[in-house]
Amino acid sequence: MATPTVMVFPPGSNGPTRRTLIIRNPTNKDFVVKLVPSCEKMLKLEGEVLLLQDHKYAPVHIDLDQKVGKKAELSIYARPVERHNHASILEFCKGSTQTPHQLVTKLSIKVENGFAANDTILDVPGSATMFEAVTLATAGINVSDTLTCQPIDGDCATAPNMAADDFAKYSNQKLGEEKCWLFGPLIDALFPSATAESKKKSSGKGEEQSCNLCAAG
Repeated sequence: MATPTVMVFPPGSNGPTRRTLIIRNPTNKDFVVKLVPSCEKMLKLEGEVLLLQDHKYAPVHIDLDQKVGKKAELSIYARPVERHNHASILEFCKGSTQTPHQLVTKLSIKVENGFAANDTILDVPGSATMFEAVTLATAGINVSDTLTCQPIDGDCATAPNMAADDFAKYSNQKLGEEKCWLFGPLIDALFPSATAESKKKSSGKGEEQSCNLCAAG
């Protein structure tokens, strides 16, 4: 993008010297462009505020009266046209509410000997922001047909914790069903079944009762 900072005028003239500033908009947005000279008596503009549509350009003729002075500045501001900022843009065009983040560039107007181009090309937005924040409430998008997504684990249930005894019984039961004749005795020795343990406890109680009866006799 072309963002010049200097605009040169040729010296010596009885009347105002004219040069043309061509402002181009290569973006997909419409911009309102405002030109603010540092000295209105020295710089005469044919159009200080203009609407620049997307992919369009506009020539602005600038006349410099060298009898008043030979140095000046021309500040170019631009704002994107949005749905929500029409009221503030109207105030921007009529008043002096421009801000630094709306500044496209600042042209230094000089009178020098030598070559002075007839046309100076400037592209917007330059240094200005291309988007503006929404400061007021706006009509939102209709979301009545929008569904709230469900979590992927919404239909999952948490399994209860398994006690160590239950796990041992379940393991022994599975081993009893699946053990083979070769490894069966070895597995029984390493993992005695709950039934065998209960039988041992029952037989132990019977022996204890018989001993008590003998002692009583």
